[in-house]
Amino acid sequence: MDSLTLFQNIRPGIPLGRADDLIPGSARKVEITVFYDGEEHPLSLIIVRLPNGDVRVYGNRCAHFGIPLDASEGYNFLSPDGETLRCQHHYADYALDDGRGLSRDCAGESLPRITVTLTNGMLVTA
Repeated sequence: MDSLTLFQNIRPGIPLGRADDLIPGSARKVEITVFYDGEEHPLSLIIVRLPNGDVRVYGNRCAHFGIPLDASEGYNFLSPDGETLRCQHHYADYALDDGRGLSRDCAGESLPRITVTLTNGMLVTA
């Protein structure tokens, strides 16, 4: 199953955690389950708290290789300067604010963006 199909089939109302648990200028991975074609599929998301406090959620899928951005447990997804999301496999960079590819290999492509709402302090898929 292609993860792009799964990202498009995330149902509304899935809790992703408390917004206040993520400090501005940081990112973390969250695992959810997506139901598609009668089956459960695990799916990995990246929650980013921008320096100004805004939140973005992206699919954990490199636009260049189609694999998760993280190669090892505990990877924080940010470049050393904290200015971009970075693929740990080949160091492609993505803009924090909209997930667009900034590196030559992924220019013109973007991370899958997941729409969320804030409900009683909880991030929830919309």
